Amino acid sequence: MLPQRLSIARIVSGIRMVLPWYTAKAVFKPLVGSGRRDELLDRLAFWRSVVGLLVVVFATIDWRLPENVLLDTYGKVAQTAFLSLGVAVVLWLGICAINPGRARIVRRTVRVVVRIMSAGLAIFILPLVFLSVGLYAVGAHLRPEVTGSGVFWALLPFFWLLVHALCVVYWAARTCLWISDVHPLLGPLGSAVLTALVTVNETLEGDSKGVPYSLWLVLNLFGLATALILAHAEYRHIRSTGVELTADPDSAPASADR
Repeated sequence: MLPQRLSIARIVSGIRMVLPWYTAKAVFKPLVGSGRRDELLDRLAFWRSVVGLLVVVFATIDWRLPENVLLDTYGKVAQTAFLSLGVAVVLWLGICAINPGRARIVRRTVRVVVRIMSAGLAIFILPLVFLSVGLYAVGAHLRPEVTGSGVFWALLPFFWLLVHALCVVYWAARTCLWISDVHPLLGPLGSAVLTALVTVNETLEGDSKGVPYSLWLVLNLFGLATALILAHAEYRHIRSTGVELTADPDSAPASADR
């Protein structure tokens, strides 16, 4: 019975890996600790995003359609991913300036960049190959009775690639371009700085998009507060393991869980 359960679990795991979200999660989610506190904080970060989105949807449903809220949310995620580049560079320069193990930090940075770029390139090229083959097959056997299904299967990789790209942008924004893989403490620092920058920028713009300004401001400030609280908890937890900004990054706890 046990081997059968294992085989079923492997089959389910294989099917999940085909889905864009799980593929992006397996490849682009940064390393987290193997302890219970690490897993708890990681889950809290995910569910904070989900619950926060649901709160915004239901709180503003009298003024905005849910699909508009989702589009705005993705726009904010894309903006955060873009700002991540500047924040990550500043944090990286700062850690190199104060950390005596800067040579190892540079090597870690190179490994992270190579891993992300090679994995991203491989994942993005594969659906394009299937797309090209599918379109060629449709063009070579263009008959009315098969055109509809043929076009569907030909464009399916393109749709998968689009959804996967959105998921990658989410991980880039959430992880501040995977800066925690360079030094563990840079993760919560980057998250706090990014959230504060996005919130301040939105507050200064003052565009509530039809939602009463007081409600819109409360939602924004609540999102900022929860992000800062979570970042503070993550920072304190990592510090409790003996990791310091001025310490060698290899002194971080071994962690290979994804």
